Amino acid sequence: MAKKPSVRELRQHLGAKAPNELIDEIVALYKQFEAVQEFYTLRLNGTYGQELLDRYKGIITREFFQGRGPGPGRIAVARRAVMDYKKLVSAPEGLAEIMVHCVEMGVAYTRQYGDISAPFYASMESMYVGAIKHIQEHGLQNQFVERCKQIMRGTDGIGWGFNDTMVEIYYSYFELAEDDEEE
Repeated sequence: MAKKPSVRELRQHLGAKAPNELIDEIVALYKQFEAVQEFYTLRLNGTYGQELLDRYKGIITREFFQGRGPGPGRIAVARRAVMDYKKLVSAPEGLAEIMVHCVEMGVAYTRQYGDISAPFYASMESMYVGAIKHIQEHGLQNQFVERCKQIMRGTDGIGWGFNDTMVEIYYSYFELAEDDEEE
């Protein structure tokens, strides 16, 4: 297998091309790779777009639920969809939405089809923490606190210490919100 060129080598390669050759190369990439199409759609339209968010949420949903039965449930595929979306979009609300959706689907999958595995739950916990941190960093608590609470409550009765960890995560980040509600 050939060695992957460095960014410096790529710059040199591209720098040696005429402008029309660069355009032809970018158009060829655009035609061949969906990620390049999405990248330029965002560049040209300037927004993340609901359609793109829905497409990536669909990837996650189909990974856990396909028609009337379970999907493959591969957490790596769901996480990849979140990471791919994150690379394309800088809108904080969209990223929070897809991260929360991923955890919601993972919890719903477990509730519907039974106990999964400790690594699956660890990955869900990690995504949940990431989502909550992102939500707080961008001041999106009002939009997402109820969904995060529902995720936490939805883990009740799930094994491998999943519920205990999700409760601990929720209350460590949203403790003040809970205290305010009680007053």
